[in-house]
Amino acid sequence: MADLPELTCPSCGAALTESPHCPSCGLSLEGKRLFDPRHFHWLGVFLSGLVPITMSAANWGTVGRTRERNLWLILGFLGFLLLFSLLGALPASARFLGIAVSAGISYYLRARQQPLFEAGLRLGAKRGSTWKGAAVGTSLAIVAVAFTVMGFLAASHLRYDRAVKLLDQGRLPEAAAIFEGLVQENPKDLGANFALATCRLFLGNLDAAERGFHECLSLEGVDSAMVFADLAVLEAARGRSTEADSLAGWARAREPAIFTQLFYSDDVAMIADSLVQQSR
Repeated sequence: MADLPELTCPSCGAALTESPHCPSCGLSLEGKRLFDPRHFHWLGVFLSGLVPITMSAANWGTVGRTRERNLWLILGFLGFLLLFSLLGALPASARFLGIAVSAGISYYLRARQQPLFEAGLRLGAKRGSTWKGAAVGTSLAIVAVAFTVMGFLAASHLRYDRAVKLLDQGRLPEAAAIFEGLVQENPKDLGANFALATCRLFLGNLDAAERGFHECLSLEGVDSAMVFADLAVLEAARGRSTEADSLAGWARAREPAIFTQLFYSDDVAMIADSLVQQSR
């Protein structure tokens, strides 16, 4: 057995012999299983960097290095939460950064875990199921993604509520800026699209408002009576009474009191005149 590679105990660092027990601390891994790090690089690239992190943490825990296990699990999870949040804020063309980060972590852990794995085999450990380890790591990655999505949704709701308050206070440019950001992040957000078009209507940006209202009509769950009522006011503000009357008729056919509900008046021309004066 003289040709055996020189290995050290993964717990105390003492040189190992042919015995399945560490000559210094007595560690034996008979009946234990360790994940083979040779698979880490492609698991990290094709699944997530959290997969080799989880499998490495399990290996450290098996040999008694609980501090490293806990640090890598906690910091790895928090790090990928931050990474997913960053990637969510970047354009799609920049999201290859996530693969690059996962690949770098995976190659680093593969190199770092290889001596521990080989020493573990010397001490009697068996190879663990790569797919079981990958399943646990992937589950952790899914949890991280879910936390990130919930964070984004909570942040979006807070920004929407803030914009609505600004709109109620008459601070239209500030409200429009927030609604525009929300629409850019989620073009199918009906509430943000409608609110943005409404802001633009009251700011006198009629062309942009018209595009926004027509976009709302293409979205699921839209209240068409509200949209047609706003379009009727918009056309009246342009001086197009025929188009305004037609749109107002469509709106009232769907909801007879729609103008009173939205503008506290049923006189479309008067509403448009007030709008024009306000936007000057």
